[in-house]
Amino acid sequence: MLPSEIEAQLRDENSGLREKIMRDIGSSTVALVRAVRSGEPGGATLGGTGSLVAIEDSHYILTAAHVWQKFVAKGIEGVGLTLRENEEHQFVLERKMIAASPVPNVGIWGKEWGSDLTLLRIPPEYRGDIERSKVFRNLTMKPLEPPAEPLQLCVLMGAPEVDVDFSEGIPDMRINAFFCHVSARHTRENFDYLDLEMDLTFPGIPENFGGVTGGGLWRALVYGLPNGKIDWQLSPPMGVAFYQSPPENNERIIRCHGPESIRIAAAAVTVKN
Repeated sequence: MLPSEIEAQLRDENSGLREKIMRDIGSSTVALVRAVRSGEPGGATLGGTGSLVAIEDSHYILTAAHVWQKFVAKGIEGVGLTLRENEEHQFVLERKMIAASPVPNVGIWGKEWGSDLTLLRIPPEYRGDIERSKVFRNLTMKPLEPPAEPLQLCVLMGAPEVDVDFSEGIPDMRINAFFCHVSARHTRENFDYLDLEMDLTFPGIPENFGGVTGGGLWRALVYGLPNGKIDWQLSPPMGVAFYQSPPENNERIIRCHGPESIRIAAAAVTVKN
């Protein structure tokens, strides 16, 4: 099956192929919710998005460093994770038990350049509960060679704030997949960056990507099998979103840390462990 034939199925709303790939990536994507200590003013709020990854025998949430900054404020008790789809549930990691990898020059959502990347180590006692619903991707694995000529897809995952409803006390949110392409690559001070060009007039694209910050940029290699079926391989996250440009001519740039930045962060954690 040629890549052009695969693309035709991806564009066909009735094929279900796009939804299957989205769900596969979504199995390793979580929204991070700020859980407020009892008695503190306000309620739960969305902090950002993260990807579940493994490095050797340790397990982490890969996200933007400024997302973690939102959880060290006074009154924030823990990090709520979205684990199960279409089911009301609550799963909170105690904030004091989470170790964040140190990253210099931590940015904020709106800062054009990083570094703005961190790995949040998940205590071992939480791992089993998470793995009942989610999948940790090996961050240091070498990508496999697909058995046939693949169609390469880039997919940004995240929970846009515009789709979140906290009115009932328990957040109702949706993690979206944005199929995109890398429009530019940059290198500054040993970190690499990938720019994604987003057409704000395209159906399903939010005007504001707040909440998607910290979300993973994934690569899927989609290929045909001899029996006529379609399969795909997912590489570990190749990017982490941390910046959105001001809208201009109905377009917005989402900037991600790239694979080299992630490799540096993973290597630092490995040395520390």
